[in-house]
Amino acid sequence: MKTRIPTRVTVFALICISGILAYFQHFTGPFQYDGVAFIANNLKLRDPQSLLTWDYFINGYFSRGLLFMSFALNKLLGGDSPFGYHLFNLLFHTLNAILVLNICQKGYQQLFFQGDPKGLENSWRLPCFTALVFLVHPIQTESVAYIISRSEVLAGSFYLAAFWVFQNWMGWSKKWDLKGLGACVAVCLIWVLGFSIKKTLITFPAIALVYGLLVAGPQSSLWTLIKRYKWILLVALLAVMIPFFRKLFSDESFLLGPASPESMVGRKPYMMTQPWVICFYYIRLLLFPFNLNVDPDISPIMHPAQFELWASLACVAVLASALYFSRYRVICLFGLFWFIAVLSPSSSIITLQDLAAEHRVYLASIGFFLAVVPLAGLASKGGRKKGSGISTLLGPTLFVGILIFFFVATLLRLEVWKSEEMLWQDAAKKSPNKVRPLINLARGYTMSGDALSAIQLYEKALSVKSNLFQPHYNLADLYMELGRIQDALQHLKYAAVLKPEVPEIQGRLGEIYMGEKEFALAERHLKRAVELDPNYDIAFLNLGVLYFYHLKDSRQARVYFKRSLELAPNQPQAEKLRRLLK
Repeated sequence: MKTRIPTRVTVFALICISGILAYFQHFTGPFQYDGVAFIANNLKLRDPQSLLTWDYFINGYFSRGLLFMSFALNKLLGGDSPFGYHLFNLLFHTLNAILVLNICQKGYQQLFFQGDPKGLENSWRLPCFTALVFLVHPIQTESVAYIISRSEVLAGSFYLAAFWVFQNWMGWSKKWDLKGLGACVAVCLIWVLGFSIKKTLITFPAIALVYGLLVAGPQSSLWTLIKRYKWILLVALLAVMIPFFRKLFSDESFLLGPASPESMVGRKPYMMTQPWVICFYYIRLLLFPFNLNVDPDISPIMHPAQFELWASLACVAVLASALYFSRYRVICLFGLFWFIAVLSPSSSIITLQDLAAEHRVYLASIGFFLAVVPLAGLASKGGRKKGSGISTLLGPTLFVGILIFFFVATLLRLEVWKSEEMLWQDAAKKSPNKVRPLINLARGYTMSGDALSAIQLYEKALSVKSNLFQPHYNLADLYMELGRIQDALQHLKYAAVLKPEVPEIQGRLGEIYMGEKEFALAERHLKRAVELDPNYDIAFLNLGVLYFYHLKDSRQARVYFKRSLELAPNQPQAEKLRRLLK
């Protein structure tokens, strides 16, 4: 009996419905972690229309300008509600799953069925399963539920769209006619736009080149050219790579990510740790998504002779060997190449503060699923022999079982993302030796009004690592609210030593010293605050109060009051200041 092939519309509808059912509960989730600073409290987003301009895109192209334009669009359409931001993330995540479906189908056609039209009947199941697994896998929750991780989702959309257009171009018999040139321009344009969201797209040319070579086949003119000039190409490659890696290992600041060098483990330990991260963290979570963690605690590998490094490399070799002997060898090995290539910037030469992060696997996971799904025995031709009814049902049963497992795991993981407290309680429990979960959990308690619990966690964080700015500064605020002025002063002094360039610290110190009647110290710190930030209206106001009431210099006080009123004309003391200045 011939199996009915579902229409493309039916499969698209299945993907859309699955995405909504998996993520609808998080539509009301709050802004969390960096999302608070970069979105909810971002002063630039107070005027979203100023970001939705050509000038902003050009000026902010290399600093994720297009990403922040998407946040501005959300702000313009939906205000401060996080609903629109979550809906945007899910829409593009669902779009990516549809692109994965089309890319996988085209990949099987070009790399396995070699353009055979009948191959489509035998290739829809694996791409459909791959797209659905990508959609509902719990490792994607960080990229979809965590609003600021939109960079992964949106960059993925541009990456996949460019690759899908490239695939179609590879399938045309006349690649260099007007239609083909238009496709090439479209690929370049999509790639250039996506690069303004996240630099992950730098790996796209390598992915496209390898795929093009595989589709063209060993008898193509390009392969012939490579074979003819292989030694020249090898020498040219070495001439570029040797000075590059010499610079890489001699200069720790070369090609660094966003974190400061002093907060990192160093480039060599970082690079030696990444094989372990890829094999025993990323791949483990992709296969067995248990104990997901927004802030994983991973010990760096400090010496090249460590067992973990060589065990990781051996695992990669075993996986590559298994894929090589697979029936779907070409497409499986291409999937493995995709996985490693997309991860390579953040898992090799670009040293980041965090050794691992789940959102980095978002786009790379497509390659992994493309590589391992055929090994699950879900090929449509399996179990078709007479008398093998049980075998015929085995594939679909396994298909549905895996999807249900991932779907339920995603729903459970999203429960953790419902609040700042739940997210960082989970991280603190799974990473008890890390300080950041304690700090962020303390911030969550502060936001919910539990100051005493927040103080306890900040003090615990400082007992682990005493030279942290944020706990000292936040503890000072909490102690000020509780009236414990001397405790607040002690922590502000520590914070001022750690970051003397922060104007708010100088301003708060000035306030405290003024309350303690140490007017000389108050004047010094308040003046330092306005030097650091000439637009610091509260510091100007306090300087005016200091000079008017305590130093008895009304003329200088009026200068400071006037400046404060210019900066903040609607401040609570505005009418009083206007009367004073008359």
